Amino acid sequence: MKMKTRVLGILCAVGTLSTAALAIPPALDHVASTFPVVIGVRDVGHLGEAMKHWTSVFGGADAQQGLMVVDSIMNMDGINAVGSAAIALNFEAGSEQPTPVVVIPVSNFSDFVEGLQGHAGDGVVAIQIMGDTGYAKDIGGGFAAMGPDLDAVTAFDGKAGRLKSHETRLGKTATTAADKDDLFVIADVQTLRPMLEQGIQQMEQGMSMAAMMGGEAVQAQMELMTNAAKSIVNDGKTAFLGMGSDDAGIWLDFAAQFTDGTETSKVFADQGNAASLFSNLPAMDYIAAFAFDTSSPGIRDIMTQAAKLNQGMGFGSSMTKLAGQSEGQALVIGTTPGLFAGGLFSNTLAFSASKHPDALLDSLKQLITGMDGQTQQGLKFTSSFKENVSTIGSTPVHAYGVAMEVDPNDSNAMMASMAIQQMTMIFGGEAGPKGFVATNDKGLYQTMSRNTELMTRALNGEGDNMAASASIASVADHLPEHRTMEAYVNVKGVLDMVGPLMSMMGGPTLDNIPENLHPLGMSLSTGAGGMHSRIFLPADFLDLVASMKSQFGGGEGDWEDVEDEPKSKPRF
Repeated sequence: MKMKTRVLGILCAVGTLSTAALAIPPALDHVASTFPVVIGVRDVGHLGEAMKHWTSVFGGADAQQGLMVVDSIMNMDGINAVGSAAIALNFEAGSEQPTPVVVIPVSNFSDFVEGLQGHAGDGVVAIQIMGDTGYAKDIGGGFAAMGPDLDAVTAFDGKAGRLKSHETRLGKTATTAADKDDLFVIADVQTLRPMLEQGIQQMEQGMSMAAMMGGEAVQAQMELMTNAAKSIVNDGKTAFLGMGSDDAGIWLDFAAQFTDGTETSKVFADQGNAASLFSNLPAMDYIAAFAFDTSSPGIRDIMTQAAKLNQGMGFGSSMTKLAGQSEGQALVIGTTPGLFAGGLFSNTLAFSASKHPDALLDSLKQLITGMDGQTQQGLKFTSSFKENVSTIGSTPVHAYGVAMEVDPNDSNAMMASMAIQQMTMIFGGEAGPKGFVATNDKGLYQTMSRNTELMTRALNGEGDNMAASASIASVADHLPEHRTMEAYVNVKGVLDMVGPLMSMMGGPTLDNIPENLHPLGMSLSTGAGGMHSRIFLPADFLDLVASMKSQFGGGEGDWEDVEDEPKSKPRF
């Protein structure tokens, strides 16, 4: 336990050492890309200040104490506080913990070593690291290698010239992520494959019970998920985790590069343009907005394979046809003044891009009419599709409806009853969508309620669209390019809906919600056999969370037991 704590202490300290914006931190130039796990860090001023700010907002006494230690290390003689850093981790057989070697930036190696109670000299020298003996050596270029294991530090050559190999290892997609992140981890998937496969086995065991209870359809969905996880492990080359921040907010990244020629690499071969789909949706006050570009062959094949799972549920081949005929979808869930009274989706509009909208309409009609009289998992469906119920301009508008009720004789009747309650909140009293459908030369529009005004706005195409939304655009600027999927959650829209409901139920009142609160952003970018997923949390959202934490309890008392920052430098 002592060694674990000391290793974590080293990692925490190095986590605040970095460099200004470069594609990959220069410290990685001294780290061989053959290490199974490498951590890179950049910009001490930026990352350090961000850590201090958010720790003061959300952290407790332990976190503050840890930052004090980090500050003390940063102020040591010989440390280059504006340099980059890296950690190379090696996993030895039979060892529970990885062996770290830290590449740390130094302005004067002798001063650095003496600050750790060592004596500078040629080769490896002994130092004191958090009360234990450690080892360090000068590797040139303004960097030193250090760590708790003598053999590991001695064997670490620290030669320069490795940046290109890291870029090759990461691939284009993950290298783009590394260009923006303050702190990131690179992992070789095949080296770590035994551990990842063990994790998949545990996931399968956890899913088995849910699959047994959910029936054939749920079992098929679970199988799809586990097969996808196995494909990622089998075909994966490099995995990437990272985080970054600026004045606008904080983001979390996950990226992966797949081995050339594998089936998974083909899925992610092409770039996406989900953002363009939002231009087909009229601007409106919204709870959430979503777009998914399925125009590439790889992504469309995955969607088609997923749709085939529904054929066993009695809905025929229509779901598969829909997936094959659409080139992308966009959806906006608008705010509803009546809270959940009319259904959460009562102001919802979906758009499916297609080169053959009439064929897409016919497949949707077959799907809906094919559901009539079907019973699945204790739910009995009643559905209808009526053509040409009205026109908007010269465009025919069709009406559809899907209602659900519980089959009391089915073994899943109890679970079905719970599902009905949820569907009522989403769609309204009939526990199913009941809306309009229409097509134009771009694709197919569908409302989830008989909302004539919403369909009119969609078909007329007048005024601003969701792509021009200022709040979405500002967050989109912090998402990677070439997005195949992107989604935005308007927290203010959510709170405006649930806040009054919470008050009526005796809950706390939500005050001080900014009028122009930025939405949360999520995206998936693809291309060149890799993928890059990002979650973006805007700064005003984080400030709101901190304010709510303070309003509803906690926060201030967390700091009472923390002593003042030590004035003297620590002895390691």
